[in-house]
Amino acid sequence: MSVVGLKFIGTQAKFVVTNEFTDFVVDFNKSVEGIETQIVGENNADEMDARKALALLKLKIRRDKQMQEKRPR
Repeated sequence: MSVVGLKFIGTQAKFVVTNEFTDFVVDFNKSVEGIETQIVGENNADEMDARKALALLKLKIRRDKQMQEKRPR
């Protein structure tokens, strides 16, 4: 199953779990400093983040299909 995630981390910390599956995670922190702010819209996902996640999901599905075709049966 192909999956894409969304996270809010920025420069505050590292992603807790990193492995071959975490390449497809969109960070939606929008502040220039990469930290949580009190400015509305800098700390939440928006339409552009959803579009990025959808594009990554389509790419992941395509890659997963290619990998399945290469596997011997």
